[in-house]
Amino acid sequence: MMSRMKVKGDRKSLLEKTMTATIYYFSGTGNSLYGARTIAENLGECTIQSIPELMRSGHQIVCPPGTVGIVCPVYSLGVPLIVDDFVKKADLSAAEYVFVILTYGAYPGAVEDMIYNIMEAAGRAPDYVTKVKMADNYLPVFNPPTGEKLESLMRSARQGFEVAAHEIHEKQKKVPHSFFIHKLMGRIVYRAMKGDALDKDFYIDPTCNGCGTCEKVCPVNNITIEQERPVWHHHCESCFACIHHCPEKAIQYGSKTRGKGRYRNPEVSLKDLMRKS
Repeated sequence: MMSRMKVKGDRKSLLEKTMTATIYYFSGTGNSLYGARTIAENLGECTIQSIPELMRSGHQIVCPPGTVGIVCPVYSLGVPLIVDDFVKKADLSAAEYVFVILTYGAYPGAVEDMIYNIMEAAGRAPDYVTKVKMADNYLPVFNPPTGEKLESLMRSARQGFEVAAHEIHEKQKKVPHSFFIHKLMGRIVYRAMKGDALDKDFYIDPTCNGCGTCEKVCPVNNITIEQERPVWHHHCESCFACIHHCPEKAIQYGSKTRGKGRYRNPEVSLKDLMRKS
């Protein structure tokens, strides 16, 4: 069964008049879910829906009238494959105002232009696109931040989401215009990181106890537990939810993740990220 999360601002809103919106999100380690919730808290009464749940349902996706938002991460300087698929399949024709917020870690490339162009080609360009910097959780390259560094990133991110919420409430227009070099770099990196073998370097340590957490947090059903061990089926999103949420830290990715920490947004629980369907 698909779940819808109703969010009502539990503190004094930034805005005197609340806005009702439907927000769709994709989140592997919680950053974009935190962003969707923060936007919703500041707008007023909003409905938040998981993009993977909607895609798994197989039902036609018809977005409601009014304000519609998408919050998702940046992967390999581009749009996650599941989000690309979602915006091409979703019917946004009734939406009066559409916003997109992209969460990123080190460098976002020209992802704002990318999502704008994808949605424009699908029939409904967004009215507002922005990005918010958060903790980078791409474990093969980065060691996730902790302590004061993470706290500083969280404070800055909340401010970024609150500013975005104010601009969305005012229905401001924000169309991206990236420099050519950023677009070129984005295309090169994004193409290099796509394919059916993105999960070929995952493996498990002997500490794996077959608990199945990795299967439950995988947003695209790419993992099954067979003979008490995870098996990857080669339609990976590279969200790294499996490796970050393993309670035994038993999942590794090549030789690049040993000795590194794991990450989940401190305001999001493991239960929040587990599949509901």
